This record gives sequence, structure tokens and C-alpha cells, in this order.
Amino acid sequence: MRASIAHTSHTAAIYTLAPSPDGALVSAGGDGTLLAWNPAIPEEVRLLARFPAPVYSVLASVEGLLFAGTAEGELFVLDPGSKRVLNRIRAHTRGIFSITSLGDDRLACAGGDGSLSIWKLSAVDDRRCELLRNIPLCEAKLRGLAHSPQHDLLAVACGDGFVRVLDTLLFNEVATCEGHSGGANTVIFLPSRSVMVSGGKDGHLRIWDASTGYREMLSIAAHRSTVYQLIGDANGERFLSVSRDRTAKLWNADTFAPLYRLDAQHGGHSHSVNAACWMNESLFTAGDDRKVLRWSET
Repeated sequence: MRASIAHTSHTAAIYTLAPSPDGALVSAGGDGTLLAWNPAIPEEVRLLARFPAPVYSVLASVEGLLFAGTAEGELFVLDPGSKRVLNRIRAHTRGIFSITSLGDDRLACAGGDGSLSIWKLSAVDDRRCELLRNIPLCEAKLRGLAHSPQHDLLAVACGDGFVRVLDTLLFNEVATCEGHSGGANTVIFLPSRSVMVSGGKDGHLRIWDASTGYREMLSIAAHRSTVYQLIGDANGERFLSVSRDRTAKLWNADTFAPLYRLDAQHGGHSHSVNAACWMNESLFTAGDDRKVLRWSET
């Protein structure tokens, strides 16, 4: 695989990428800007919003709204069409590192204050978000979230090294997975294998088997430094890890064998890789070098 530059319009590190319903790729990071880039109009990068703090997380809803979580713990609701901020909520006392949809108009936010917040979106007023629950989980930061709609589960990657698996009805803890020294940063479910994969500061990927109550079935020394994000592709055949070691790696979701190493020799990043997403079968990464890269198989 080889990279080409999508855009270099950010003035600081990029922390998050997300596909938007209108076909654009949304990026945000340390400069506090939310930018949209459409592959159909590659020369144009649109400014959607400018926030008062770095942006750690972004989620696009099927209704066309964007949700942004900042380093100061604020949750913003944005209409990307009009570029209007519909709501500004003090959701956490520290940064919001991940936002995910739980279905039924609910959102979950992972806070740097160690708590998980659950929000209900109004069906009649886009501006309203009702806090349903605030759940303290640990003394460390909550860094990553993954939702399994097939099993009504939410996995939370926690800074104390644990991955906690909660049900999405009462949010009871159904499994506690201890694995990452220094902290867990990211987690995904792989429905094709009924497993969960986590990554952390130890540079390892850990595979957890759902059929045994999420006991560890495999540990992989994947990177030389912190794993910041894991993402799966649309068909469940592959997943990607990105790391502070300046590389991203593509893995077979069935065998967990490495497929590609995406690094500077292939046009990749010169600094930490922080974020990735698949959009319309294209793979994008972004990092501390302020670049959004598009990867193609050659």
C-alpha cells in the first residue's frame, strides 16, 4: 500500500477522523478546527467550526449532525450544513476522548475524568441532549469506546489498563479484562470472529474471546510504542492499528496475521499516527505531522 496526501490544512496535530453522511472526511485536532474534505472536490477543504480548545473526538450521526468532544470536556452538537453549533454541553471535567452511538438516539462519551456519560438526543429538537447516566469507572482516563449492537454491549478502554465491558441497558459490568500495562487506549469488536481487540500504551494488541467471557486468547507485540486507535473495515475481514511509533498496520481479522505495514517508506507519516478511518472503501490516517493521508493498494 502507498499513501498520497489528502490535505495538510491543519496547523497542529490531528487527533480524530470521521466520515460524514454527505461523503466528506471530517478531521479535527490540536488547532481546535473541524475541517471537511470531500474526495470528489479534492482541492477544497471546508472549515466547519472553530472550537475554544483542542478536539479529541468526533462522531457523525445518521441524522447528519456532528458531535465533537474537546480537551476541556465540552460536547458540541453541530449542523455541518449551516455550520451552526446547536448545543454546547459541559459533559466532563476533563477531555472527551471518544464518542460512540448506542442506537435509540443515545450517545456515550469517554471522559478524561474517569467517567462514562450516556446522553439521549431529542427526537423533536436537535439542540437538546439529556444526560441519562454518569458512571464513574476508574481513577484514570477513559480513552476508547466500542459498541456491539449484536450483543448490546459497550466496551471501554481505560487508563488503568483494564477494558470494561458493559451491557447497554443497565450499564452493568459484565466482563473486566486486565491486559495493558500503562493503560488501554482503544478497543473494537470483530463480529466475524466474536472477539474483542484492544490496544494500549504497551504497544500490544490483545484478543479477547467472547465465548469464554472475554478471556484473553492472544497477545501480539504489534508496535514499538503506544497504540492509539483500532478500526475495522466494513466487511469485517481486516482491521487497522495506528501507533505513536509512526506506523499503521493492517491485520487479517480471521488469523490476526499482519498484512501491511504503513510507514514512511510507503509515503506514510513522519510523526505519531493518531487516527484512522475507512470511508467508501478508502483508508485514511492522520497524525502529529498535521497530514491527512489516503492509502491505496498498489
